[in-house]
Amino acid sequence: LAIDIDPKRAWILYLGTAGGGLFKSTSGGLDWKSANKGLTSPWVFSVAIDRGNPAVIFSGAIGEIFTSTDGAASWTPLLSTGLPQAAVIGLQIDEHDSRTLYAAVREHGLYRSSDGGHSWTAIASSVPNAAEIPFTLAPGDSSGILLGSKGRGVYRSVDRGDTWKPSSKDMNQFVRSIAFHPSLPGVAYAGSLKAGVFK
Repeated sequence: LAIDIDPKRAWILYLGTAGGGLFKSTSGGLDWKSANKGLTSPWVFSVAIDRGNPAVIFSGAIGEIFTSTDGAASWTPLLSTGLPQAAVIGLQIDEHDSRTLYAAVREHGLYRSSDGGHSWTAIASSVPNAAEIPFTLAPGDSSGILLGSKGRGVYRSVDRGDTWKPSSKDMNQFVRSIAFHPSLPGVAYAGSLKAGVFK
């Protein structure tokens, strides 16, 4: 499942499902309605809302990304180049530049687009075991990215993914989830497969 919350209206949520497409709630999750007009895939692995314009949403399927400009009332497939034909399991939008997007692709790693999702470039080939990994952008400073790995802990970039360095000394874990604290700069959490949560 994938979920994102409208940054300006917290009672509006979007939920991507495995086989049922995308659903939208306008009641804080009390009820949900299908929002699949234009989606050609029932598999929605990721959802990302433009923080500057919450009516603009991206959703990731298998080798394909869809976009909506009307709050998921309708969807249009992006004509993208550079993305492998695999599940787009993570999507995030640069909060300062909505044309810059990041996508995690299953078994292929992390990709970046600078043109609104039309073309993509792999940016994490130097990170070992980063084939199916979580990532997160730093709040207020989207040049900072944290990236999990399989058995090598967390890696950090301060230049939008151009270069990476290890950021978790002695934490040789399979990282399954990762997030920055929303209001404490520099504080992040990583959930591991077998050893719990690290800070």
